[in-house]
Amino acid sequence: AYEISLGLVGSEMFIRDSLSTEETPGYQWAIGSHGPLVFVADQPHGLHLYDVSNPEEPTALGVRESEQLVQSIAFGDNNQVYVVYARSGLVEILDITDSVNLRSLGSYQSSGRFQRVAVRGTRLLTPMGRAGVELVDVSNPSAPTPIGSYDTPGTPGGVALTDELIVVADGTALLIIRE
Repeated sequence: AYEISLGLVGSEMFIRDSLSTEETPGYQWAIGSHGPLVFVADQPHGLHLYDVSNPEEPTALGVRESEQLVQSIAFGDNNQVYVVYARSGLVEILDITDSVNLRSLGSYQSSGRFQRVAVRGTRLLTPMGRAGVELVDVSNPSAPTPIGSYDTPGTPGGVALTDELIVVADGTALLIIRE
């Protein structure tokens, strides 16, 4: 099969040949990158980790097996990755300092069922369905602590954090909330 990758240079789009293809045993659901490390959520086989320092020959570094389906992956400061598990409201915080031996630092169980989270500094933002959004202090990853919530008018889908703002895609509205 011929594969293409799209890129943007200035305002012009160009098409190039794919540099390489890596297969996993299941269905690749989500992806995230941190420097040369790429994390692939492979259902039902967990989280696959690759080093793409040489994109023509990616190196498989290992697999973190999971009994739950990985929904999405977010990256924080201090070599931490936040793994969101589907349909459970669970976020696991992993230390990726040793990329071959990922270590669990802790987890946070939210009351909501969400698909994505936002991380900035020591703050984790989780959508909680019809209950709005919840802000969590993750400065101590082994004991994440809720520090506030906001009941939005709709049902939050996507969330983002800036230095001072919480931004929420809330169904039919974009909400910008000062922290």
